[in-house]
Formats: sequence, structure tokens, C-alpha cells
Amino acid sequence: MEFCFDYKIEKIEETVRNILLKIPERSFVQLKGDMGTGKTTLAKEFLKTLGVDDNITSPTFTFVNEYIKGDQQFYHIDCYRIKNLKEALDLGLTEILESDSWRFVEWAEKIEEILPEKIVLIKIENLGPDSRRLILTI
Repeated sequence: MEFCFDYKIEKIEETVRNILLKIPERSFVQLKGDMGTGKTTLAKEFLKTLGVDDNITSPTFTFVNEYIKGDQQFYHIDCYRIKNLKEALDLGLTEILESDSWRFVEWAEKIEEILPEKIVLIKIENLGPDSRRLILTI
């Protein structure tokens, strides 16, 4: 099933709430788009909307940020700097990717061999300086 959302950056919260109504709880969400389209911004908004109160930061240099809210775990993963599958395995990504938690992953195509079967894919397209199109595939 595919859905399309066009939005202005200032309306990102509303867009994220609408997407969360369509996807299963504790999904693996692959955020796909060119550099600078807003993958990290979108992941941060998902985490915030799901109730994460921590300071949400980009995992570009740490690869994985983990957040805990009550009995739920949330992961924000950025695979951009991962060089090969061995590095991903050494980081313990297999366990995280297969966990029963929310997982928001940028540049997941770099670790395609170990991705779970069920993926929620969000492709982000830049429509202008403050506008985006999201194509949601469930």
C-alpha cells in the first residue's frame, strides 16, 4: 500500500501524526532520500511525537542513538558512514534491526543484506526550500 504526503516543514508534526496512524506499532522505518532532504529531521519528529523526551540528536557519528520511554525502546540509526557489512555486524545492528522496538534508519540501503522482512519505507523528495513529498510504502 502506498500513500503520498506533501507538506511544508512547519507542518511536519501533523504529517508525522498522520503517518503514525497508518503504520504498525514498533515498525522498522527506512527513511530514504538524497542528502539534505530531511531524513534526520523526520526521524527526530517521529521520536518526539512518539513521546521521547530526551534531547534527540543525529546519530551520524555514533551510528546508533537509543532512547527509552517507559518500557519502550526507540532507535535512530544512520548507516551513511558504515563502510561494509562486517562493520554493521560488529556494531550489533542485527540485534537492533530485529528487535521489537521502533527503528528509524537512514541510509539503510547500505546494510540491505541484514534488513528485516517487514519494512515501512518513506521516500523523501525535496519540493523546494521548505516543502517535501513523502511517499509511504507499507
